[in-house]
Amino acid sequence: MISSKRTPVPRLEVGVVLSGSTLMSRGSVIHMLKYQVRSTSRPDLRSTGSTSSGISLASRSPSVSSLSSLESTDGEAGVLKIYTLNVAAFSDYKALRVHTSTTVAEVIDTLVNKFKLSAKDPNLFEMFMEVTTRHEGRPIRSLLLLHPDCRPLEMYRCHPPDMSRFIVHLRSGGTLVRVHDHHLEPQSNYKSLMLAGETTAETATRLVMAMNRRDPLDGSWALFVEGNDGESAQIPSDAPLVPISKMLGDKHRILIKKLPKS
Repeated sequence: MISSKRTPVPRLEVGVVLSGSTLMSRGSVIHMLKYQVRSTSRPDLRSTGSTSSGISLASRSPSVSSLSSLESTDGEAGVLKIYTLNVAAFSDYKALRVHTSTTVAEVIDTLVNKFKLSAKDPNLFEMFMEVTTRHEGRPIRSLLLLHPDCRPLEMYRCHPPDMSRFIVHLRSGGTLVRVHDHHLEPQSNYKSLMLAGETTAETATRLVMAMNRRDPLDGSWALFVEGNDGESAQIPSDAPLVPISKMLGDKHRILIKKLPKS
């Protein structure tokens, strides 16, 4: 969100999904972006439950699959072995020291940093818990897709040793969004981002900054929609970017540029 000390910039508030035809019937996209539509809470797009995703659970290394997910514990802390599947071709797993309060979202952020995947949309990563039970003497394995707020160490301690493990998977199905970045990097024209439907403009801004080797936490840059006539309106930081990009036609584009100084 823009600080009140900054020069006011036209914004689009979250909460209304408008089709391209609706936009054009009411005026230009830029004109629509200037309407102050009150925000509403967005439904959570990821839920905890069983899954039949068809992910192969076989480890690439037999020696790795025989190891316990939890190497050691110390009160409220422990070391979780996170199997990375298609996240990094050079690694079968990553051992992370976590606490009982550590969430799935925090685990994914840590893995993204450790594997230097800062240009990847973190919302495209999913974490599963594979739970093993026995039926008539035979092992039955079930996959649970974990909510970002779940606490994996707590969940692990609810099961017998060696009867569960955690898997992080880079899911497919993202949407390619083009962000013009010549204001940020004069030698560049645009960056193509593969984004999840729930990814906000703020997250996309940080991805573009990281791809240009800039500080992702530099809050002086933001995303705008600009028309061919040069008129632009800022996209609010909490707005999902994919739905907005799908509204735009050939006469508009998304670009990153510096916010006005106070």
